This record gives sequence, C-alpha cells and structure tokens, in this order.
Amino acid sequence: MVPPLAIGWIIAPIGTVITWWVLFKKIKSSDFKYYLILGIVWGLMAIILDYFFIVKLLNPTDYYKTSVHFYYFLTFTLPWFVGSKKENNMDQKVLEYINKQKSPQKEICKRLKKVFLKNFPNVKEEMKLGVPYYGNKFYMVALKDQVNFGFEIKNFSKEEIKQFQGGGKTVKVLEIRTVKEINESKIIEILMKVLN
Repeated sequence: MVPPLAIGWIIAPIGTVITWWVLFKKIKSSDFKYYLILGIVWGLMAIILDYFFIVKLLNPTDYYKTSVHFYYFLTFTLPWFVGSKKENNMDQKVLEYINKQKSPQKEICKRLKKVFLKNFPNVKEEMKLGVPYYGNKFYMVALKDQVNFGFEIKNFSKEEIKQFQGGGKTVKVLEIRTVKEINESKIIEILMKVLN
C-alpha cells in the first residue's frame, strides 16, 4: 500500500498526463471561454472527489500538502493554458480580414471560422491568395453580397457535386448570404469528406 503522504506525489503526475492528453486529443474547441469554464469545473471536481474518495475514505493525516495543491493548480490552469494556445493558433491576418468586412459578411465569416476551428482544431488557418484558407483544402471569401465557402470536391460523387455552386472543376462553393443560412451539420459533413 502507498503511504498516505506519498499519494499526492503519485496523483499529481498521473493527473497531469491524463489532463494534457484529454485537452489536446479529445477536446476540439478553440474557444477560450470553453477552456475557462472547463478549468473551473475540473478543478472543483478534483477538490470534491479528493475530499470524498481520499480524505474521507482513506483518512490520511495531513493530506493537503504542496503536491496536492500543485495538482489542484494544474487542474485549474492547464485548460486555460491549452485554450489560450488553441485560440492564439488563429492567424492574425485572418482576423484582420474578417474584421474589415461589412455586415452581414463579417458575421458570416466569424461563424464559419468558429465552425471550422471548433470541429477541426488541427487544421492550419492562414491567409492564402488574399482569403482565409484552412489546410489547403477549403476557404472562405467575402464577396459583395455573400460569403463563399469553397472546398475541394475530389471525394464527392457526381450527384453530390450537383448540390453545390461554382464553375470550377476541382473546387465548388456554398454561397451564404445570411448567418441563418449557415447549416453547421452540413458544413461538418462536407469537411469530413474534404479532409479524408
């Protein structure tokens, strides 16, 4: 059996590794607010579960030592750190491009960007050919009356391609004129095929 005074030094590294793995591999969001809330929830869970399953159940003397406080600190702050990194992964020039658009193109671009990065956080965002590009596979461009969400069509059948707009042979678009026209599930479905 592990000495009660060593429990914290065992839990801290194990908890830290698991937390990193979950944050980078399982959580897809790039929204910092999400990570802020996540850090608070995880931290509170760690404190409450420790109290009931270690302090009350095992009744160690002097459990709350530096290692345990360090574990609580990491549980609160790791999500915030990862969230800030994922949020900062956004290309500054893309933000400038979006912010200079008029309404409703600006709001459409913001929403599309959020859909892209929330569901596909590992796709590289950059400016290419003057427009926001994602992983060299899809893009968005603000036009006079709409925003076009463009993407490669090599993984689509001829029947599927007919539902899209654009005259290109390798790329088609969805024309989006209002934020309400954004069908997130359809965009995710398209991107799953584009990125395969």
